[in-house]
Formats: sequence, C-alpha cells, structure tokens
Amino acid sequence: MLNLQTLFQGSPTEPGNLNNLLALFAAKFDKFQASVMQEFGPNGFYILIAFACFIALIAFIYIKSVLQTFRVTGGGSYDAGLFYQAVSGSGSGSLDPDTDEPEDVLEDNRPRLTVPDAAMESLQNTSSSSVSDADVHENMKSAATKSFSAKRRAALLEKDQELSRDLVMSSVTTDDILRLKEQLRQQADKNQEIRLDWQKNTNEEPDVLDKKTTLFFQQPKESLEELISLIINMLGRDVTPEKTAQAVYQRNQGKNSEEDIIQTITTVRDFIALCNTGKFDSLPQRSELPAEKDALYEWANGDNSSCLSLLENLIKQQIDKADTQNGILKEMSYAQAASYACMFGTIAAQNNPELAQNSFELALELAPQNINAWSRCGDIYWQQGDYEKAVYAYQTVTENGDEVLYAPQIANANHKLSEYYMQFGKKESADKLERNSRKYYDDFGITKDLTPRETENLNFIIQNHQINLPVAIGKLLQSRQQQYA
Repeated sequence: MLNLQTLFQGSPTEPGNLNNLLALFAAKFDKFQASVMQEFGPNGFYILIAFACFIALIAFIYIKSVLQTFRVTGGGSYDAGLFYQAVSGSGSGSLDPDTDEPEDVLEDNRPRLTVPDAAMESLQNTSSSSVSDADVHENMKSAATKSFSAKRRAALLEKDQELSRDLVMSSVTTDDILRLKEQLRQQADKNQEIRLDWQKNTNEEPDVLDKKTTLFFQQPKESLEELISLIINMLGRDVTPEKTAQAVYQRNQGKNSEEDIIQTITTVRDFIALCNTGKFDSLPQRSELPAEKDALYEWANGDNSSCLSLLENLIKQQIDKADTQNGILKEMSYAQAASYACMFGTIAAQNNPELAQNSFELALELAPQNINAWSRCGDIYWQQGDYEKAVYAYQTVTENGDEVLYAPQIANANHKLSEYYMQFGKKESADKLERNSRKYYDDFGITKDLTPRETENLNFIIQNHQINLPVAIGKLLQSRQQQYA
C-alpha cells in the first residue's frame, strides 16, 4: 500500500505528489465501488448513497426538533421536564396582572416556560455560595422565561393595536357625532341649501359625512305625536308622501304600525287641503276659533286641541247640512261628515284612544260603507284586545274594499288577520295574507332603508325643524294666502 506520508515529502506544489495522491484516492474509490456493485448489483452504489443521504436527513430533522423543543441557552444538558409546567383546561389565556406575561401555551401549542413564584422567591433568598442543583434549574427556567417574554409581549401588543384599529374603523366615536353636529350647525348658519334627493332612490354616498357615521348613528324611538313636526317640515319641502312615510318609519322604529304612519301623513295632508280650500271659513262663530296656521303650529308642537276643535265644528256643520237634504245629497253629506270624523279620530288617537274610537264609530253610523272607518275601528278594537270585533272589521275591509282605492287599508287588514289566523294554527292562510300585506308595503317603500344621502338630509331637517317650522307651514298654506291676497 502506498504510504501517504512519502507523497508529501517534497514540495506540496509539485505536480507529481498531487497526482499520486489523486491516483491513490481514485484506486481506492474504484475498489470500493467494485465491491459494492459485486455485493448489491449494478445500481447498488447509488442505492447506498441515497440511503446515506436519507439517514443524514433524518438526523438533521431530529437534531433540529430537539433544539427547538428545549430552547436551552448556554452549555450543559438539563432535564426538559424541569422547565415545563402542565397546562390545564382552565387556562384563560389572559395576561397575569402582576407579571404581564401570558398564562397560556405558545403559538405552536407547546407549554410555555414558567417560573413559580415560590421558587423564584426562594432563589432570591439563597446566597450564591450555597446554590443547589434545583436552584440552578430554577435559575435556568427564569432565564428561559425572560428570553421569550419580551418577544411574546411585543406580539401581544401588536395584536392589541390591530384589534383597536379594527374597532375604531367599525365604530362611531363621540367625536364623530360632535363633528356631525358642528357641520350641520355651520351649514344652518350659512343658510346653505342642501340638495334633497327624496324623489329618487339612489346609492349616492354623502359628501359631508363618513359612511360609517351614517350607518351606525342610532336614533331614539319617537312616537307619531313627536313626529308631526317632521311630517309638516318634509311636506313643506315638497317631499313625496312615500318618502315622508319612509323617513317617519325609520324614526318611529316600530312604535306604531305602517298603517298608523300612512294614516297620519294622509290626515296632515287632508287637513292642509281643508285649510287651503276654505272649509273652515264658513264655520259658525269662526272668529272665536283658532286660525289654521296656529292650529298646525300647535299640532306640530304636541297640542292637537286646536285642530280637533276646527274639525269638530266642521263635522257638526256637515251633519246639520245633511239633515236638511234628501236622497243622494243627504248620503253624500253624511259620507263627507264621516271622512271628517275619520280625520278627527286619527288625530285624537295619538293621545286619546277613547275619543278616537267614538269618532270612528260615529263615522260608521254616518256612512256604513266607509272602508277607511272600518279599518280604523278595527285598529282601535285590536289595540283594546277585542279581537272578535277587530276581525269582523278587517274582514269587512278585505271583502268590500276596492283593491286600488283602499290598498293601504286592505294591506293593514291582511297583516292583522294573518296574526290572528297564526294564533289558531292556520299557518297556510296566515302566510298568504302576510305575503300580500308585505308586497304592498315593499312596493310603497315605507319599510326600505334610506340611502346615506337621504339620511344626511333627514338629519339636517331634524336639526332645524323648529327653526324652519313656521316657514314650512307658510309654504303649505301658500295657495290659501294667494287666494285671499
């Protein structure tokens, strides 16, 4: 066998020595390869190399997993069981208020290193000259805990900041509301005219307000009595009855039914029509009765007595007129008085249900064929829990009412009858009636959500409704003023 030492006796840069060494390695390699091929076949050498690589890979993975599991800083080997604390199912995953360290497991579901308070206190009270193996273990445990505690705390802080940002983005703060009020106040001071898009349902976003402010600003529930001022203001701005009902429905938030809202808006418009056509001018002792504009202003501020007084005298005058007539004229006069009585009852129902019931029943006595009077009586009976009378009234509406002229009353009757039939297990009939009722209200648009632009305009009107109320009433009575100018 060639002695390797003799190959390097000369200069290491001489070509002969290097060639001899390479030749020796080549010969040994060929001999090894030949023996492997003889033992395992032509491909045995490559199989052996692949096996060796596989073993090396397994060893690498094993060593990496061991190092990752223990995470022991410094030299020496220690029992891993000394560094871990058993994790129970009652861990809260919150931060310890004393140590500000996590009490749960790490992100990869491994138990965290912990330092018991008692052991830490014992280690602090022990002098450096009498440190035992257990103290060394506890000291190592404390070091390991502090090594990852800072990183864990930083990760938790970053997560908390992220959640805080998400919360702010999805919520409306007090500053948002104050900013909204300030913007509306500035617009009112400058008498800026805000464009009202009530005539069309668009998805246009507001120019002034953020979308999140518009969507999340919660309004308090308001009764119909409180919303009369809003109705008058919106009608004075030439807002359609459908859009007015939609806005009132949003502010009312279920305190009253869709029928109550529609009937109230209709009554406000009809009362204004009576004013503009001079119906109250011929009343006996007219000078002693309230003026129409004063009656509207007081009604908008919660006092409906002036409006009721005007309507009461108008009903009496119409009945007296009917008593002097005969035939078809008499019936027409009674029918007109019944319409006035329904208006009276709708206004009185806001704060005096008993007076409203008497007025609706009077309307039926004057005109038994009055579908609106039957519908209104049904509502009063339903509120009082007299379901037998209410069902009879609603069935009269559905059986005799014209589907075009009395569509709101029929939709209301279908809804109430659906609730009644559902109580007796007649689900199929109840569902059919409810679908018919919902279709009318959906087509009418009262239950649809306002667009962000419409919500912005509504908030502006509400902020300034008391200031603009006299102007709105004056505009509504403008035709009467021109008539007597």
